[in-house]
Amino acid sequence: SGRTRDVARLGVGVGAVAVAENEASGRAFVFVDAEGQNTIVVAPGVNAAESVLQDDASGCDVLLAQFERPIPLIQRAFAGARDARWRIINAAPFVPAGRAAFPMANVLLVNEVELCGYAGAPADDSMTDAAVVKIARTLLASDAGWVIVTLGARGALAVAADRVVA
Repeated sequence: SGRTRDVARLGVGVGAVAVAENEASGRAFVFVDAEGQNTIVVAPGVNAAESVLQDDASGCDVLLAQFERPIPLIQRAFAGARDARWRIINAAPFVPAGRAAFPMANVLLVNEVELCGYAGAPADDSMTDAAVVKIARTLLASDAGWVIVTLGARGALAVAADRVVA
C-alpha cells in the first residue's frame, strides 16, 4: 500500500506488514476535555481480524501491540519475539483477559483507569503518585520490566522495581 511504501522510505522494516485488501481500516477517536482527560472510542475494523497478523515475530528488535487486536494474536506474536530487546504492550482499551499477556512484555503502558482495572484496585481520580507507583509495581512481570502510567494532565510515571522516573 502507499502508506507502507511511505514508512519503508523512512527506513522502517515493513517485511512483516500485512495488508488486508477490501477491509475497513481501524479508527480511533480521541476526545480530550479541558482538564486533559481523554476518552477514546475505537472502531476496530480490520484490527479485529485474526488473519492479518503473521505468527512469526522472531528477529524483531521492538514489538509493540495494543489491545485493539485479539489477545490470542498478541500472545502468539510475543511468544515468537522473546529475543526482542523491547516487548511493549499498550494495554488499551481495557481487556481483562489481556493481563495474561503481561508477563510476555518488558514494558507495559496503561492509563490510571486501566492500571486500576488490571490491578483490581478502585479507580480514584485523586490518587497520589505514591499510590500509582504501589499499584503499578503489582503489574511488573519481572525485575527488568517497566510499567508506564499516563496521568492525563499530570504527565506520566515510569515505574520499575527499583526506581521511578517522573
